[in-house]
Amino acid sequence: MSNGIRIPATNATKPHDAVQSAKSVLTGVHGMGESIRGSFNQAVDTAFGDKTGEVKNEAVTEKGLNEMNDGEYRGHSERVGEKFDGVGNARVV
Repeated sequence: MSNGIRIPATNATKPHDAVQSAKSVLTGVHGMGESIRGSFNQAVDTAFGDKTGEVKNEAVTEKGLNEMNDGEYRGHSERVGEKFDGVGNARVV
């Protein structure tokens, strides 16, 4: 005989889902920043006639838009091959 009280089933993935949701939101925010940065820098490169910079920053903008749309973090591709000296200064290796 039932007393009308229903105990919901537990879902062990809820904490994991919350973490994934938070990561997705933060990735979208990061993507928005990358998109803005890429667009701005591309405009500067266009104004100064830097074709290499235009292409690079167009890729940054596109990567940012993709991060915003699908929530998948793509990293900082422009930093591949760099090492940091512990003070924030990068050098190519």
